[in-house]
Amino acid sequence: MSKVIKNSKQRKDINVWTNECESLLAEWSEKASCYRWLHGRCEKSYKKWYYCFSIPVIILSTLTGAANVGMDSFVPQESKSIASAIVGGVNIFAGIVSTLQNFLKVAELMEGHRIAGVSWGKLQRNIAIELALDPSRRVLQTDFLKLSRAEYDRLIEAGPLIDDGVINQFNKKFKNYQVSKPSICNGLDKCNVYKIDKTIKMDEDEFNDGIEDLLDKEDVESEKLPLQIKIHSADDETVKLNETIDKVVDEVVDEVVDETVDIIPKGLDNNKNTQTIVVEPEPEPEPEPEPDPDSEAALFLSQINDNDEK
Repeated sequence: MSKVIKNSKQRKDINVWTNECESLLAEWSEKASCYRWLHGRCEKSYKKWYYCFSIPVIILSTLTGAANVGMDSFVPQESKSIASAIVGGVNIFAGIVSTLQNFLKVAELMEGHRIAGVSWGKLQRNIAIELALDPSRRVLQTDFLKLSRAEYDRLIEAGPLIDDGVINQFNKKFKNYQVSKPSICNGLDKCNVYKIDKTIKMDEDEFNDGIEDLLDKEDVESEKLPLQIKIHSADDETVKLNETIDKVVDEVVDEVVDETVDIIPKGLDNNKNTQTIVVEPEPEPEPEPEPDPDSEAALFLSQINDNDEK
């Protein structure tokens, strides 16, 4: 029963949400919200560039294809060389635009910012929902902190770079907001060191629980198996003496009920919690010598003679 109570205490201590952990998670949630906004703006910016590259290429490719098909029908023979040169120039321009689009990776960056924005928003919602719950209904603090930290680091490492123009927009728009901002927006982050507030008094219940745990630990360490020694007396009385394993039997009872008993310890079993000292039984008394049959006969004859005289 005591083990169950100790295990429940340990689980309760592990699941205690501290103010420092809540403040750290709240800071991560605010920074995740900022990253979501930044990646969302970058996605919109790259989407504009993607449209600017893709739409002209589509239009020019369609026009040049139609011109090549209808050139023989609509263009006079003497103007075909000029028309072919114009169509070829348009094809070259469309190819250059398409090549620049692939080289600048506009489509890939747009998709990367979109995925990063969704992931940052998911992390922000998970932390905000967890902190909004009552501490007794939350998951384990250590597990949630470990998962949030791993996801936070992964998104920072895997996310695409944010443009300077988007960062300037963010600083102008959220200049007066009292929230934790990412280091890419502030430039530097202040490192906070945990310090114990000496003005805060320790909770009396927690102090008593700590003292009880220390006492229980000392009792468990000092607790040893009992050694039981059984001594059988002449009157068949059993005397039980409880001693610890560290003690060695130095003396034995020399006299019990006015009779001397020699005690010899035999068959000590180290694998058992109790050790029994076997007492040898008392030596049986020697039998009395039988009377001589010749003397009995002489006595019998003397008794007969006495009777005759009488």
